[in-house]
Amino acid sequence: MPTTQVSAFVITAALLVPVFLASAFKNFNVSYVVWSRRNWKPADGTRSDSKTAPSYSKLRIWFHKLCLTGVPQLTALTGMGLSEMIQLTIFVGTNLIFVVVPTPFVQSEVYGMLNIGRRAAWVGTGLGFFILLTATRNSILETVTGIPFDRMVMYHRWSGYVLYLHMALHSVTELQNWDRQGTMWQQITNTKRLLNLYGTLSFLFMVVFVAFSHSLFRRRFFNLFYYCHFAFVGYTVFGGLHWDEYALFSAAGMLFYFFDRIIRFVRSRQSCTVVSLKHFSSANMVRVVLRAPRFSYHAGQYAFINVTGLSLLAWHPFSMTSAPDPLGRSEEEYVTLHIKNVGDWSKKLVESVQEAGKDAAKTVRMSIDGGHGRPALDFTTFPVALFVSGGVGVTPMLAVLQSLIKRAECGLPTSNKKLYFFWYIRISSTLPAFAEELSAVQDAAGRLRGVLDVVMRVFVTADDEGEWRRSLVKEDEMKGGVVRTPYELLEEGKPEVGKLFSEVKAAHPSDDVAVGVCGPQSMVNDTRSAAAANSDRSGLFSVHWESFEL
Repeated sequence: MPTTQVSAFVITAALLVPVFLASAFKNFNVSYVVWSRRNWKPADGTRSDSKTAPSYSKLRIWFHKLCLTGVPQLTALTGMGLSEMIQLTIFVGTNLIFVVVPTPFVQSEVYGMLNIGRRAAWVGTGLGFFILLTATRNSILETVTGIPFDRMVMYHRWSGYVLYLHMALHSVTELQNWDRQGTMWQQITNTKRLLNLYGTLSFLFMVVFVAFSHSLFRRRFFNLFYYCHFAFVGYTVFGGLHWDEYALFSAAGMLFYFFDRIIRFVRSRQSCTVVSLKHFSSANMVRVVLRAPRFSYHAGQYAFINVTGLSLLAWHPFSMTSAPDPLGRSEEEYVTLHIKNVGDWSKKLVESVQEAGKDAAKTVRMSIDGGHGRPALDFTTFPVALFVSGGVGVTPMLAVLQSLIKRAECGLPTSNKKLYFFWYIRISSTLPAFAEELSAVQDAAGRLRGVLDVVMRVFVTADDEGEWRRSLVKEDEMKGGVVRTPYELLEEGKPEVGKLFSEVKAAHPSDDVAVGVCGPQSMVNDTRSAAAANSDRSGLFSVHWESFEL
């Protein structure tokens, strides 16, 4: 095998280290918790109400806290804990080593910065495969490592930005060399030797999909981000024409990618019936209910939605608010989603629903692909589960909460004894959009009293109590109270997350607590810090966190 191919193979293998490190850490952490519970013995003079109460070493507690909070300043800036920071450091360090340090696999007849630039191109060869592998929803990496697609996206972004730096370094050093020779334009426009032109076009395509992958476009102009991202095809094709070694590794990645696209196409062609489409103007969102035969998903997952009338190709990810029947008693699943109007696509959807009025469910056609991703924690194995969410981030947390309650109602094995649900909303008019789900949880909690305790609190941070009381009267007058909105859950103010966690810790001093959080990054950071602060020898607060975007 040529040295360049060996180099790219070694680089690709090295770049996979952070992924397998994350998988190993996750499995070790779960195994250690199980072992600690099985081998726990109460100290003299202490009392335990649970045979599964854990006892952790000081080293274990310190490492757990460090993984949650990391370096506070960096965590606040990046949203990453120690685990992610270690992985990113290894990833960047691996790239730097292969670029800066000469290896026996990387040989070149040039020296200085030009040599470094060409080594950067070789590292990019390995990254080309890695990026495509982490871009697949049905990834072989998920099967091997257990890391779901939504977490794998982090590695995809890292790889994309680092690849851009590699190729920018390669391009700049080559252009600088040609400029010194006074042959820059001749090298690029030489029609007899098109390799340099292909390389230039490849880099320009890369600039397009990297620039429009910024969160500004992902969040506000998703369609623009989505279509510009297909510029990677031009990057890959011209990159392969520029250097055949790159074509070999990109072809391997493209094979996985096209296999994934085939699976997604087949799954998305399954019939899907729109049962209900309702626009809540006060909450600025649409509630969607779909009936999807042979559709399989788990609580806390998300699905990709396509609206035929808006776009034939664009698929948008949304967390599912509903939870499936734990016994699988129906061949059809009813899936509920809440789509907030925050971008151009969702704005068009809202306009379509408003124009159709009561006939929206009959006129709007949708397809669904999912479910994808899954929570990092198995909430059923913890005696206490706590959910914190902000705004529309409540959707995956509410789904998991409903799932745990349904399991208890069906008599399925579970360790859950108490569930806490804390939701922060800016205005009380957000509540009606989730009235059906919240009322169902309240009713089920009443039936399970004595078996499973459920505490639900909704904090309104902007309007006052008088405003939501007026909203209650107005809604009852308009709708006749058909769907009861549980305004009694509302509390005025914005209590600190740390204070809420301290209350939970005081109520359950010897229990492990599973925490789920989805909301603004500041809320996620506060939740992780509170979980770390309340973790001690008698119990750990383990956290599964999500952000608003993929």
